[in-house]
Amino acid sequence: MVRLGYVSLFTDLSSEMILGVLPTFIVNELGGTAALLGIIEGTAEAVNNFLRVSTGVITDRIARRKPLVLLGYALSSFANHFSL
Repeated sequence: MVRLGYVSLFTDLSSEMILGVLPTFIVNELGGTAALLGIIEGTAEAVNNFLRVSTGVITDRIARRKPLVLLGYALSSFANHFSL
Protein backbone atom coordinates (compact mmCIF):
# COMPACT_ATOMS: atom_id res chain seq x y z
CA MET A 1 0.00 0.00 0.00
CA VAL A 2 2.92 2.34 0.69
CA ARG A 3 4.25 1.78 -2.83
CA LEU A 4 0.89 2.74 -4.29
CA GLY A 5 1.08 5.95 -2.27
CA TYR A 6 4.48 6.75 -3.80
CA VAL A 7 3.16 6.00 -7.28
CA SER A 8 0.23 8.32 -6.63
CA LEU A 9 2.52 11.06 -5.33
CA PHE A 10 4.87 11.00 -8.31
CA THR A 11 2.07 10.64 -10.86
CA ASP A 12 0.25 13.64 -9.39
CA LEU A 13 3.50 15.61 -9.20
CA SER A 14 4.36 15.01 -12.84
CA SER A 15 0.80 15.72 -13.98
CA GLU A 16 0.67 19.00 -12.08
CA MET A 17 4.02 20.09 -13.52
CA ILE A 18 2.76 19.52 -17.05
CA LEU A 19 -0.66 21.08 -16.47
CA GLY A 20 0.94 24.22 -15.06
CA VAL A 21 2.75 25.09 -18.29
CA LEU A 22 0.40 23.57 -20.85
CA PRO A 23 -1.84 26.66 -21.37
CA THR A 24 1.20 28.90 -21.86
CA PHE A 25 2.71 26.42 -24.30
CA ILE A 26 -0.50 26.13 -26.32
CA VAL A 27 -1.02 29.89 -26.57
CA ASN A 28 2.56 31.16 -26.91
CA GLU A 29 4.34 28.36 -28.76
CA LEU A 30 1.58 26.79 -30.82
CA GLY A 31 -0.35 29.99 -31.47
CA GLY A 32 -3.60 28.72 -30.02
CA THR A 33 -6.40 31.05 -29.05
CA ALA A 34 -8.18 31.38 -25.74
CA ALA A 35 -11.23 29.69 -27.31
CA LEU A 36 -9.14 26.71 -28.43
CA LEU A 37 -7.62 26.44 -24.96
CA GLY A 38 -11.13 26.46 -23.47
CA ILE A 39 -12.24 23.69 -25.84
CA ILE A 40 -9.21 21.57 -24.96
CA GLU A 41 -9.65 22.02 -21.21
CA GLY A 42 -13.42 21.52 -21.39
CA THR A 43 -13.01 18.32 -23.36
CA ALA A 44 -10.41 17.06 -20.88
CA GLU A 45 -12.78 17.73 -17.96
CA ALA A 46 -15.68 16.03 -19.74
CA VAL A 47 -13.57 12.93 -20.48
CA ASN A 48 -12.32 12.91 -16.87
CA ASN A 49 -15.85 13.05 -15.46
CA PHE A 50 -17.13 10.40 -17.87
CA LEU A 51 -14.29 8.03 -16.97
CA ARG A 52 -14.84 8.56 -13.24
CA VAL A 53 -18.49 7.59 -13.53
CA SER A 54 -17.78 4.68 -15.90
CA THR A 55 -14.99 3.17 -13.80
CA GLY A 56 -17.07 3.66 -10.65
CA VAL A 57 -19.89 1.61 -12.16
CA ILE A 58 -17.43 -1.05 -13.34
CA THR A 59 -15.75 -1.40 -9.93
CA ASP A 60 -19.14 -1.64 -8.23
CA ARG A 61 -20.11 -4.48 -10.56
CA ILE A 62 -16.89 -6.50 -10.37
CA ALA A 63 -16.22 -5.58 -6.71
CA ARG A 64 -12.49 -5.17 -7.41
CA ARG A 65 -10.74 -1.85 -7.57
CA LYS A 66 -7.08 -2.79 -7.79
CA PRO A 67 -7.05 -3.70 -11.52
CA LEU A 68 -8.61 -0.37 -12.47
CA VAL A 69 -6.28 1.55 -10.16
CA LEU A 70 -3.28 -0.11 -11.77
CA LEU A 71 -4.67 0.52 -15.26
CA GLY A 72 -5.32 4.17 -14.42
CA TYR A 73 -1.81 4.77 -13.12
CA ALA A 74 -0.30 2.91 -16.08
CA LEU A 75 -2.26 5.08 -18.53
CA SER A 76 -1.31 8.22 -16.63
CA SER A 77 2.38 7.28 -16.64
CA PHE A 78 2.19 6.43 -20.33
CA ALA A 79 0.53 9.75 -21.16
CA ASN A 80 3.00 11.75 -19.06
CA HIS A 81 5.97 9.95 -20.56
CA PHE A 82 4.95 10.49 -24.17
CA SER A 83 3.68 14.06 -23.73
CA LEU A 84 7.23 15.30 -23.32
